[in-house]
Amino acid sequence: MKSFIEEQSKYKQFLITTHSTIFATLSNNTRIYLVKRDDRTSSVNQIEESKELKLIKNELGHNNIDMYGYNVVVLIEGDSEEIMFPILANALGYDFYRLGIKILNVKGNSKATKIEQFLDFLKESDTVPYVILDGNKNVKSKIEDWVREGKLPKSNFKIWDKELEDLFDKNLIIGCLTKLDYKGMTIESINGTKGSVSIVHKINKIIHDTNQSDLDKPALSELIAEKLSEQITNIPPIIKDTIENIVKISKDIIV
Repeated sequence: MKSFIEEQSKYKQFLITTHSTIFATLSNNTRIYLVKRDDRTSSVNQIEESKELKLIKNELGHNNIDMYGYNVVVLIEGDSEEIMFPILANALGYDFYRLGIKILNVKGNSKATKIEQFLDFLKESDTVPYVILDGNKNVKSKIEDWVREGKLPKSNFKIWDKELEDLFDKNLIIGCLTKLDYKGMTIESINGTKGSVSIVHKINKIIHDTNQSDLDKPALSELIAEKLSEQITNIPPIIKDTIENIVKISKDIIV
């Protein structure tokens, strides 16, 4: 809707009243006014500088936790992070919802393009982006581009070497797969799969070769997260640090 209004504003004027901060951006063709009422007196003040936009957020009485804005939006590209991170954060004592942290799973094809579109969108708001991606040869250069172009803060990203599941103990993964009734999952069978591909690819090959049902990755992710929540010292340090970094970003915004 915002893009539509911006395009149509070339030909006509729009007057928008909203409680959402997503429209609170300054440009040459936009004027923003903060309208408020104290006791019996109403006031109208024009917002002329970017730093004054925070007045709008404070007046609305929230920390970017409406439909279009959060304190931090974590852009990810898979179901595993979407399922695991809130569970593991909760086990560590952090409530993503109350902290205004949104996990946004960018699904489908052309994920990098979609993530970049979200970064462009968030650049026009007070919401801070954080990006988590699986490792491949093109990811690092793409992240560097986003940082250089001012779309992503330079420390607000994490790139796994392969995939999230590769960070976990293999015995934990095998135990969860066994509980989900997958057969033939052993350290030897997984290690015996050739190639430097991710553990999920290796598991899928074993499942395919033994004619079993497709891997239920969401169920596996949830079970792994629940097991780790029972003993938080087993949460891989890189995941714990990433969660705490995201939480710190959000808390800094709230303060």
